[in-house]
Amino acid sequence: MKKNILAVLILLVVFLGPLSLAFKSASATPDLTIASTTSDTDVHASYYEEILNPLSAKGDGDLRRVFILAPPSGSVQWTRQFGTSSDDKARGVALDGSGVYVVGETYGTFPGQYRVGLWDAFVRKCDTYGNTLWTRQFGTYADDAAFGVAVDGSGVYVVGYTEGTLPGKINLGWWDAFVRKYDIYGSVQWTRQFGTSSDDEVRGVAVDGSGVYVVGETWGTFPGQTRAGWWDAFVRKYDKYGGLKWTRQFGTSQDDFAFGVAVDGSGIYVVGYTEGILPGKTSAGRRDAFVRKYDIYGNALWTRQFGTSEEDEVRGVAVNPSGVFVAGYTRGTLPGKTSAGGADAFLRKYDMYGGLKWTRQFGTYADDAAFGVAVDSSGIYVAGETYGTFPGQYQKGSWDAFVRKCDMYGNALWTRQFGSYIFDAAFGVAVDGSGVYVVGYTEGTLPGKTSAGEADAFLRKYAP
Repeated sequence: MKKNILAVLILLVVFLGPLSLAFKSASATPDLTIASTTSDTDVHASYYEEILNPLSAKGDGDLRRVFILAPPSGSVQWTRQFGTSSDDKARGVALDGSGVYVVGETYGTFPGQYRVGLWDAFVRKCDTYGNTLWTRQFGTYADDAAFGVAVDGSGVYVVGYTEGTLPGKINLGWWDAFVRKYDIYGSVQWTRQFGTSSDDEVRGVAVDGSGVYVVGETWGTFPGQTRAGWWDAFVRKYDKYGGLKWTRQFGTSQDDFAFGVAVDGSGIYVVGYTEGILPGKTSAGRRDAFVRKYDIYGNALWTRQFGTSEEDEVRGVAVNPSGVFVAGYTRGTLPGKTSAGGADAFLRKYDMYGGLKWTRQFGTYADDAAFGVAVDSSGIYVAGETYGTFPGQYQKGSWDAFVRKCDMYGNALWTRQFGSYIFDAAFGVAVDGSGVYVVGYTEGTLPGKTSAGEADAFLRKYAP
């Protein structure tokens, strides 16, 4: 590789004349600064792809050109480990053109914020280089956490649960669910605290042009709904101003949880698990995964319940024009697959009508789980945790975080296992043209970083 880079530099010198060259670090993905003496712009480059781009022709006939070497897919761009002197965890991530939004919970106090109760929820915005733009810590006198985040042109939607009473709201039971909207500058637009006389949580959120969709679980009964069993799953729609449009509570005579939601032009996709039998379905074992599709008016279009004789859960869902991608874990062996050992992660694709396209079960000899999934035109990204060692990787501590990229057929393109010497997990993943963003938490110190306290949150960017 060094010979290849040297050959490129020789060609550049021959073509452009004198260059100012600076090697920045000797890491696994070294950065190279290439600056022409006739250019007023430095280019930070990593590895392969060359782009020859005439910028301008000066009056003296000098043509300025810039060579950009794009980073290889799967290379780490940067890592941000952050937190307080206590415990902090990042649970979800979302992107827009102005930045990266991270949500989670903290048991401490972020700089410039104040601690409201025990565990507080937080939302943080960073730019695409990982620099903090703003942080908002909020909650009640008791426990509060944010589990999901979504963003559109009108604002940022944060969801989770509270054991208390958010400012200006009313507590309806033990744990209440909440959805809060911020503008992109961190100003609160509105908050909705809702629930039953018992426990309620929101786990995921998605947004489209017609509204905001939140999913979770309840131990009670929502107005106008019927309780099916113990814990029931639910999906609820709000408009962009916080007006309630509809609620759908569903489940079996046992426990049912909804963890993720995604939306496209044809409907809403809700994923989770059931310990019973959903209407018209068959139970595969003790705990089954499910994916259910609704139209934008709350009518159920189809449901798929699947699994093994053991425990199976879907934790994340993403959608693009080619289909619906769900990720989770199984403690058994999915049909036609092979168990790697312990619990395995899985990735499964459906078409828009609920037709199964393929399933990929993967992992190590130990326990593995997938918690988040995202998709773009080049592939599918899965994030989670492992207690073992993926092929070509090495174990850093006890539990490690991982992110894997697959092609549209579920074939692994690359896997990155990372962490500290203690416990690490990745809970969320998002992707855009600039990179792949992974969030989670670490109980140690990630390479080149500093621990703020006990458990820290992290945000890491990879080349897509």
